Amino acid sequence: MSKTQAFFNDYLPGKLSANPDLAGKVDQIFQFEIEGAGSFSVDLTVGEGSVTAGTHDSPDCTISCTEAVFEQTL
Repeated sequence: MSKTQAFFNDYLPGKLSANPDLAGKVDQIFQFEIEGAGSFSVDLTVGEGSVTAGTHDSPDCTISCTEAVFEQTL
């Protein structure tokens, strides 16, 4: 599993579970289009938030980059 996939599959969901108030404070949907790793959506509009593989129908913000660039931010 790449660092990017581990971030969306393990790290970020764990952080959201550990900080259930965060989603309500942000109240946005983020779409990540990571060339070489896939698409992921982070929905911070309901409950403690969710992270899913794939696209969201109406994200508030879309972030597109290569996997190499994304992993430089981790």
